[in-house]
Amino acid sequence: MPSTERTMHISMAITQPDSLGSWRREVSKAAEFASLDYWVKIAQIAERGKLDSLFIADAPEADMDALRTRQVPKLEPIVLLSALATQTSNIGLVGTASTSYSEPYTLARQFAALDHISGGRAGWNIVTSFLGTRNYGVPLAAQPDRYARAQEFIEVATALWDSWADDAVVVDKAAGIFVDDTKVHPINHSGAYFSVEGPLDISRSPQGHPVLVQAGASATGRDFASRHAEMIFGAAPNIESAQEFYGDMHRRIAAVGRNPDQVTILPGCSPYIGSTEEEAHRIREEALSLIDFDHGLVTLQKHMGNIDLSGLDLDESIPPDRLPADTSVLIDRQSRPQLYKDLALAPGSTLRRMIEVCLSHNGHWNLVGSPEQIADSLQEWFTNGACDGINLLPAHTPDGIEIFVDEVIPILQRRGLFRTDYEGSTLRDHLGLERPDAR
Repeated sequence: MPSTERTMHISMAITQPDSLGSWRREVSKAAEFASLDYWVKIAQIAERGKLDSLFIADAPEADMDALRTRQVPKLEPIVLLSALATQTSNIGLVGTASTSYSEPYTLARQFAALDHISGGRAGWNIVTSFLGTRNYGVPLAAQPDRYARAQEFIEVATALWDSWADDAVVVDKAAGIFVDDTKVHPINHSGAYFSVEGPLDISRSPQGHPVLVQAGASATGRDFASRHAEMIFGAAPNIESAQEFYGDMHRRIAAVGRNPDQVTILPGCSPYIGSTEEEAHRIREEALSLIDFDHGLVTLQKHMGNIDLSGLDLDESIPPDRLPADTSVLIDRQSRPQLYKDLALAPGSTLRRMIEVCLSHNGHWNLVGSPEQIADSLQEWFTNGACDGINLLPAHTPDGIEIFVDEVIPILQRRGLFRTDYEGSTLRDHLGLERPDAR
């Protein structure tokens, strides 16, 4: 019988499984980023730890300012996850795809196929994108317009997934009927952004819909997530901000008539882990010593809203008049510049420290310690209204992933905080989510 006790959910981001200095460590295998064997090994380690899902972040542009000194080459998410589906059996597979630079029919078809191939383990991380103009020739729309398009995009995609009844495929060889076409219907959508007749050309998938994931943290992003997301990835550098986000999202979800217990909220967590505390600190210091601060400054300026921090001393604080005055008016991103602005205004903050934060964990929750210490911190957040678990952002690989799986996970299991085995076969099973009925 499945346990009725509340337990953690743990996803792991695998797009860039190193902080942006750790790839230079001797043990790093980052040079193998284009090898399927590299990703299969990581995926199988995560599955050995009974993690809920693997998550691939993505963006529709190469960062030209970072190619020389940072680990940034990426494999396309759906292609990579489809390959990993054949090499894993239980772990969920969550890929990022943009509503600004894609079409609903294409993405609905791709994620339905991934759900079929994986036996019901697909998830879609929905983004509206803050990059992409130079590759798609479409100017970046203002945030409200991007989310309006995303709203209609979701409506079309879900209608397409529901355009086949669960029992439409009959494969009656004697009668010569493969599909009961009375159970397949067009959607005939005509809206402000899309005109899609449908139906989809693939049958309803094992989960009905892939799990819908979202990571927007602005007011608009939170509203969108409250209406659609079943798993939410967040960014919170401390427990107080995580508690604020967790409580606010629960209120927003309830306000639109949804059950907050059917939404899993996972802040990002980027731990430096060693078998001892001393080893963890040694690994962190080694990684930080390998950061390129010149290119790090360029990256930080982008993350803070394309501000100018040139000419500042690395060991002094950033003057308030050099920070964005109002992040809510930024056209591309709002929540991340505000996060960095808050960190820059904190006592003791320096430009050097801000660059280290940016390149080592991008403003997410950062931990340094032994497996026992890491487990203690995860338990504190989980039991004090800050999260339902974490989205693990490995600060160093492959050793950091292996220590987390082989040493941190068993501690959480002994404490009754994490599963000892998968209790179902789909990502919805892992998250305790209901399967949507076809409409």
